[in-house]
Amino acid sequence: MAVSSRYSLSVGELVGKTFSIYLRKLPALLLLSAIVLAPWIVLLLSAREASTPSRGVAIAIALLQAVLGMVLTGAVTYGVVQDMLGRPTSLGQVIAIGMQSLLRVLGTGIVVGTVVGIGMLLLIVPGIILQVVLFVAIPVAVMEKKGVGDSMSRSAKLTEGSRWQVFGGAVLVFVVTAGMAVLGAFAFATTSEEEAPLWFEILTAVALGPLSATMGAVCYVLLRQGKEHVDVQQIAGVFD
Repeated sequence: MAVSSRYSLSVGELVGKTFSIYLRKLPALLLLSAIVLAPWIVLLLSAREASTPSRGVAIAIALLQAVLGMVLTGAVTYGVVQDMLGRPTSLGQVIAIGMQSLLRVLGTGIVVGTVVGIGMLLLIVPGIILQVVLFVAIPVAVMEKKGVGDSMSRSAKLTEGSRWQVFGGAVLVFVVTAGMAVLGAFAFATTSEEEAPLWFEILTAVALGPLSATMGAVCYVLLRQGKEHVDVQQIAGVFD
């Protein structure tokens, strides 16, 4: 498919549509996030009941959260595209798509994370550039059912010409996410609590998990519409 090099993403449109969808669908997103992350929440609560959880349990908790986060990303990506299309989608359907795309999403996420991590070690800037270039690799893996290499290559082509705008949107999401953590830490620093309570950690994960996935999905749709002149119906057609 021919890709136009003239299109430039509007950061205002990206951010506006992301938060519009996120806030409008917040109850559904919170429910979806809570259901997908439920095994991690149960394991986390069980581990905290022990006075000194083992290192193995801590690693298992982190790995489970990462894997379930990928399922959530796949589910949210599909649900957001369907929402932009105006087609009602059941909670069960979006979770099923998240599970079906898990291997592609997990493989893409691991490779992208590794590449970006190596870039971060090289004076940080290369990592930031790679993160922007590969920003929609996971939405590509979900919506186009592509493998790791093809998803990364496709993301590089789609983000070309709009990378400063993608960077701006990603920074805003980071600021919102970091701001929540800072506010929470500040609030609990004024109490007798030595650290934020467990419920705050769980609430933050459940609430903010869908936000970055929503922006990735919106960015993917806008880039395809702007660069390839396709409508959302064509984008979602792979699932019909």
